[in-house]
Amino acid sequence: MLQDAFQLEKKLNDEKMKDNMDINAGTIIEDKESIEEEGHRIFDEILKVASGKKTKEEILGHNEFAIFRDMTCPPQIDPVFKL
Repeated sequence: MLQDAFQLEKKLNDEKMKDNMDINAGTIIEDKESIEEEGHRIFDEILKVASGKKTKEEILGHNEFAIFRDMTCPPQIDPVFKL
């Protein structure tokens, strides 16, 4: 039952975020891809972006960049850098 709830939550989050995520590595947990397959997909995407492909976030106009050291609670500060 807990696994069913987890999968439903993940499906809802994936659906909400699909327009924001370039890569969804959750396919590994879902047993749809191996770590090696996902690694190849990530590497291919890195090459495309390094060659000029815009990320979904860039297309949507997001340009925030932030590094947070303590992820135990939501950050209460503005992003560290704005590109």
